[in-house]
Amino acid sequence: MNRFLVGITLVFALACGDDDGTSTPDGMGGDAGPAACGEGQVCATLTVPESFDGTPREVFVGLYSSLPPAGPPEVFVGNVASPAIAAGMPMTMALDDGGASGDYHVFIALYVEGGGMFNPEPGIDYMATTAPVTFGAGPVELGEVALELADVGGPDPQERGGA
Repeated sequence: MNRFLVGITLVFALACGDDDGTSTPDGMGGDAGPAACGEGQVCATLTVPESFDGTPREVFVGLYSSLPPAGPPEVFVGNVASPAIAAGMPMTMALDDGGASGDYHVFIALYVEGGGMFNPEPGIDYMATTAPVTFGAGPVELGEVALELADVGGPDPQERGGA
């Protein structure tokens, strides 16, 4: 059932998103340099491992009150189609925070060609989660977020030192 709910949420998100990951007025960075983080935004610089050789299809960002993510996010932040990210080429982003208020874990998934459609495919797609972050008190700057190859349990934010 949870897989179905996540699937429906992502289908809706895909239908609404049209950003190509290049620099735009809303702050999507691509290779254009750091995005300015404004009020009501969540910002990060996404990186992938040096061994990354996939073809990026989409970045998905959602907020969850607990981990591991199960079902649709409490707050859908955004998605970026065909993101400009590669080994040695980080992607900066500044997305509207969806009106979030309170403490949430940020879940970021990088879907690649041949990977999952609604959930990150272990061993193919990439993902990251953060320790709880407070929203609604100004811009949320996550800094550098290292996406890791998805596994069955997902990356542990405490092993990465949180965010």
